[in-house]
Amino acid sequence: GQLGPIARGVVHIHDTTAPHVLSALTDGPSTLNLAFSEPLDVATATDPANYVVAPAAPVKTITLSPDHTVAVVSFAAPLTEGTSYTAALKGIKDASPDGNPIAAVMQPFNAENIVYTLASATLPKDAVKASPLGLPVLKRDSWTMNLLVKTDAKPDHRVVLAGFGKPGDAQGAGAGTRYIAVFPEDIEFWYGGKNLKTNSPLDLGRWQMLTATYNGDSLALYKDGEPIGKERTGFDADAAPFVTVGASDPWEHAHTFAGEVKHFTIRRGALSDKEVRKLFEDNPPSP
Repeated sequence: GQLGPIARGVVHIHDTTAPHVLSALTDGPSTLNLAFSEPLDVATATDPANYVVAPAAPVKTITLSPDHTVAVVSFAAPLTEGTSYTAALKGIKDASPDGNPIAAVMQPFNAENIVYTLASATLPKDAVKASPLGLPVLKRDSWTMNLLVKTDAKPDHRVVLAGFGKPGDAQGAGAGTRYIAVFPEDIEFWYGGKNLKTNSPLDLGRWQMLTATYNGDSLALYKDGEPIGKERTGFDADAAPFVTVGASDPWEHAHTFAGEVKHFTIRRGALSDKEVRKLFEDNPPSP
């Protein structure tokens, strides 16, 4: 019941770490949220001269989040959909006494919040593993995955097609994984040892569009713009996020997809049924 002795001292911290960008995500047609690794200096972080966007998108105002880790950039006009923008950042300092400046960086972003794009790949020889910034890997993050796929051969048993998150195994490891999979009998969604079954097979010899969405509460899978499976579920946060396309299955490490994929995208935010249908109608797969 007696208090121990009290010790006092002064710790001098010499912070030499510069801030860096964690993600660049649009919030509406005229706003960009730039998340940084640490609190920023208000004067330099809200100076429009430190943000140059190309193609030209004049910056109207810049405000900081209450914790000074997110710069909210408001543009004078809406961003153009389908356009790839780059924000050249310089002169922005952190809030430490040393005011460490950010290294000059060219940060890409777009109006659709697409954080990863793969134009095309022939699998399995062109299998992909990448670590893009901004993947929606937190528990409540909403997201949409979309791709076109074509194969002339019936898929192997339990083939992982494309997705993101660290692959686990059939015993439940890797609960943060989010992968579109194809089985001999149907298209499925695999996550953390669980499967959303659809009873809708992958057609042979033609291009088809597969889409998966998660709105923070419900997972949905679509084929050619029409829903083929839905369920309420949740995801764990993923500690080692990366994108894989055409990897071997995480169960036996023996099965891979043989075919073609193109226009694979991952975006933040869940498209609605109507939006998925319109995406298909606006970009119908070729025969």
